[in-house]
Amino acid sequence: MSINEAISFLDSLGQFRIKLSLDRINKLTNIFGNPQNFFKSIHVGGTNGKGSVCNFLSKILQYSGYKVGLYTSPHLMDIRERVKINDNLIGEKEFLSLLNIIKERFSNFKEDTPTYFEVLTCLAFLYFKNSGIDFGVIEVGLGGRFDATNVIIPEISIITSISHDHTEYLGKKIEEIAFEKGGIIKKGVPVCFGGKSPTAWKVIKKIANEKGCEAFWLYDKKISFKRIISGGKKGFQIKTLKDDYEVFPSVNGLFQGENIAISIMASEILRERGFNIRKDAILKGIENASIEGRMEILDGKPKIILDGAHNLDAIKKLLISLEEIGIPSFVLLYASMKDKDIENISKILFPKAEKIVLTKVEEIRGEEPENIVKRASLKRDFIIERNFGKALEKAISLSSTSFPLLVTGSLYLVGAFKRSYKR
Repeated sequence: MSINEAISFLDSLGQFRIKLSLDRINKLTNIFGNPQNFFKSIHVGGTNGKGSVCNFLSKILQYSGYKVGLYTSPHLMDIRERVKINDNLIGEKEFLSLLNIIKERFSNFKEDTPTYFEVLTCLAFLYFKNSGIDFGVIEVGLGGRFDATNVIIPEISIITSISHDHTEYLGKKIEEIAFEKGGIIKKGVPVCFGGKSPTAWKVIKKIANEKGCEAFWLYDKKISFKRIISGGKKGFQIKTLKDDYEVFPSVNGLFQGENIAISIMASEILRERGFNIRKDAILKGIENASIEGRMEILDGKPKIILDGAHNLDAIKKLLISLEEIGIPSFVLLYASMKDKDIENISKILFPKAEKIVLTKVEEIRGEEPENIVKRASLKRDFIIERNFGKALEKAISLSSTSFPLLVTGSLYLVGAFKRSYKR
């Protein structure tokens, strides 16, 4: 099997096929002796910020001397980005070998075969077990309660934030979404919650109480964080009950303060549980973490900002962060999946744009540019170009020093940009 054949096989399972059940992943991991039980793990869920928190924690653990597996989704350019050990992608040979091994066991499933995400989740667990990692930092794919990653028993569970997204699966009320995401909370395992919503916190706290575990809330006034500037560098001051931190991350975005604070909170809890996580490792981990596609700035002419924000809360945080660095307006290259809240996103995003170029990057789930116009209900000119290469070329030609290019609306759009763009 070649890498292209592997991708074709996985695509045949339906990349966006979602079947809310743990039955298949439990059966699949059982076949292989439950590889997820052979290493310590951290489970990270939430609506926004979970990818950033995973990267911060992976780096913190590495600087603490641990061998760390990192499982995240989606990928931007290479499917192997989803499975890393100490920042190194799984090798192509190992990826293909493990995928073949898993595929050979499909006869055990008859008609109800595992999904794309379930196969990759099992593959990651097998790779981590075979490689002898100390810690696996595992990002939830969707929701939590029925997510394929929810077969692990972690050292700590983290729920970064809770807002509206994937409402067709998780519910339309914050209480319903919090219940689904709170499904990763395990008996006796501490949980950290980083969202601002008291309504969501009430649900998280109730689940934690029922399962006999400690629950920690970023906004209960025991931890504070604020923006600081020192020597021309932007950073954050984080104060916990145990220590003070001044960190200067290499990643951009005012919204990262919340993600950094919850990463520090989790690190301190892990230290209390006996793990060797030093303050200097926390500082180095945060300062050296790199997170592609989240407020990623490409300097040049024109300046280009890449951000995979795809729900209302993430777009709000992106716009605040752009204002902070002196970008109140921009040329916008936008694409979205059909299931996103385009109606409300467009109300706050589109008026900020000097020009708007609409395109499509995902054939099955991607919304048609013409439908984006209808759903936006704004009386203004849009440039529609379904061909992504031509859309990008047009957006760049419209950009300038005064109006840099913002590429946002979907991580799949960011991925398409990275595959196509050559400075």
